[in-house]
Amino acid sequence: MKFNTNTTLGDIVTAYPNAAEVFNTHHIDYCCNGGDTLGKAIDAINLEEDVIISELNDVVNRTVTADVTNWSDASMSDMVDYVVNRYHKRAYELIGEIQPLLSKIMRVHYASHGEELLHLHHLYSLLLMELDEHFAKEEASLFPQIKAFDLDKSDATLKASVITEVLEAESEHDAAGDLIKEIDAFTHHYVAPSDGCNSYKRTFLLMKELEEDTFRHIHMENSILFKHILDTYQS
Repeated sequence: MKFNTNTTLGDIVTAYPNAAEVFNTHHIDYCCNGGDTLGKAIDAINLEEDVIISELNDVVNRTVTADVTNWSDASMSDMVDYVVNRYHKRAYELIGEIQPLLSKIMRVHYASHGEELLHLHHLYSLLLMELDEHFAKEEASLFPQIKAFDLDKSDATLKASVITEVLEAESEHDAAGDLIKEIDAFTHHYVAPSDGCNSYKRTFLLMKELEEDTFRHIHMENSILFKHILDTYQS
């Protein structure tokens, strides 16, 4: 495939989900900044265009087309169910494992890495609060409204409410994304210190998984579900 540098990052990952691997490797934000073009992203990291294009083509060539769901053809209700059952569920699982591990390594390694771990604990607590509140709002308010609107698109009041909450959700995604990027940078991309125990390494491994999964989650909402709603129904 010949990638066009004018194509947005979000559209690339929508068409080829495994392209996220390349963007994650180069720390390119394809979720909150999914509207940026590939060319803009390449310029921002000062990397040769041919390098990214080659890596993207390698990923695409490994992709089994039958395994890629074309979410553009799915209903809004199906997308909502997928987000909750796939991304919210996995986030809850990861958070449930990370939280006690982070508390454990903060106590065990306080003498040698206390300052760093206290700051990491603070950043993670802020992220946890952002995600917890965001998921609650989506599951209790936004997503039920989207499902209702999917059944009756003639309801102008419901449409206005959905659009308002979608825009709020996108703003919340930005806040969570900024915290994740701060955690990523602070941990040097989740590299545990040389004297870190297995729990330390496990904590960072799970945090990295939470980051990558959250980015895919935000992409699914911003660049597919929310984009469909705003492009189609926003007046």
